[in-house]
Amino acid sequence: MDPQQVVCPVVVLLPFEMEFLMERTGVSAEAFRRWPIEIAPGVTIDIGMWDLGKPCPFLQDNFQCGIYNEKPVDCQSFPLLASLDPSGQLAWSYEEKCPSLETLNEAFAAQIRAMWEELLPVLPQTWWKLYQAADDWTGWPADEAMELDETGPGGAVIRPVIGPDSPLLPVAVELFQEIFPGYAHYVPYIRACASQTTPDHPATFDHVWVIEQNGRYIGLRVLSYIHTRNLGHDAFVGLLEPYRGRGIGGWLVRQTMAQLRRDAMRFGQPEPLGYCAEVELPREAQDEAERRERERAMAFHLKHGGIPLPVDYYEPPMINGVSYIRPEQLTGLQSEPMQLVFYPMQPGRSLGQADLVEVVETLYLDVYRLERDSWQFRQAVSSILGRRDQTSIRGGDDE
Repeated sequence: MDPQQVVCPVVVLLPFEMEFLMERTGVSAEAFRRWPIEIAPGVTIDIGMWDLGKPCPFLQDNFQCGIYNEKPVDCQSFPLLASLDPSGQLAWSYEEKCPSLETLNEAFAAQIRAMWEELLPVLPQTWWKLYQAADDWTGWPADEAMELDETGPGGAVIRPVIGPDSPLLPVAVELFQEIFPGYAHYVPYIRACASQTTPDHPATFDHVWVIEQNGRYIGLRVLSYIHTRNLGHDAFVGLLEPYRGRGIGGWLVRQTMAQLRRDAMRFGQPEPLGYCAEVELPREAQDEAERRERERAMAFHLKHGGIPLPVDYYEPPMINGVSYIRPEQLTGLQSEPMQLVFYPMQPGRSLGQADLVEVVETLYLDVYRLERDSWQFRQAVSSILGRRDQTSIRGGDDE
C-alpha cells in the first residue's frame, strides 16, 4: 500500500508483546522500532512498534499476515480504537477510513471491548500516553523532532539522527571525526547512540543531532537522558571552525534543556536537576595550541551557565562491557583527568554534597557501568566527602 494511504501509521505493542513475538517467530529485535517506558518505579522496558509507512515485517508475499493467529492486540482490535477518557475509563472510536468498517461484526466488537476491559487494570499510564500519542504520528516519530525545529542563529536547525539506517548517520560520523579527531575509538559509540536504546546502554536514552545551516552540516550534538537517575549527560558537542562564536552553541544548550525535559516527561519523571559535561583540562594539554583550545571550550561552558564541580574526576576510555568495542581496540587508552561541569535546569540552583555524589554515581555507575569499588569512583567520591568546606555549589544566572 502507498504509505500516504495508510490510515493508521503506527502499531503499538503491549508490554512484552515484542518479546513474545520474537520467541514465537524467531524474528530479531531489529524488526521493531522500540520506545522505552517506565512500567513501575525504576523499571523501564522497550515497547515494540511498527512504522506502517514501511512494509510490516510479517507481511507475506501474497499480502497475507504471517502471524495472523498471534498478531498483536493493536492489530486484532483495528478498526476499533481504545483510549482513556478524563476519568480513566475506556472510551471507543472507529477508524472511519478503514474499509473493513463496513463489514464490522458487532459480536466481534463486543469481544474486543471485553479484551481491553481485562487489560485496563494491568497497563501502566505511561503505556497509555504512548499509545494515544501514536494517533498523531504520520510514520515513525522522529524523536519528537517537531519540538526541536526552533530555528537557531543564522537559520541553524537540528536534524535528529535516529536508527542505524538513518541517512544522516554517515554525516554524523564524518562530523564527529572532523571535530573530535582524538576520539576515533568513540565512532562505534556514536552509531550505538543513534539507536537511542541499546542493551549496551541500559540506563540511558540517547540522542544524536546533526546541526544544519543553510543546507550545510556544520555541527554535532550527542547527549543522553539517564532515566535511572533523571539526569542528563553531555557526551559531545562541537561545531566546525567557521561556525563557532556565532551563538549556535548557546542555542544548543537551551535545546538540550528542552530535550531533557521531554525525556523526563516520557519516563514519568519530574524536571531533571540538569546535565553534566566532561571537559578536558587545559593544564593537561600536550602543547600550546591544545591548551588554548581547551581553554576556549571551558570558557564556553562557563559562559552558558555551566558550574565547575569540585570533584577529582577521571573519564574512563569507554563504557564498560559494550559489545561494539573489542578490548584490544582500547589498548593504550587510559582514564584521563577531566573537569566536571554541571548545567542546572534552574539557574541559581544549589548542588549539595549529596547532589555531587549523585552526579558521580550517575556517570560512573549508570553511564560508564563501572563498579563501586573501581578506583575512579572511589577517588571521586572521596574527593567530595573530604571537602568539608564545600557543602554546596551554586550556579549563576544564565545569560
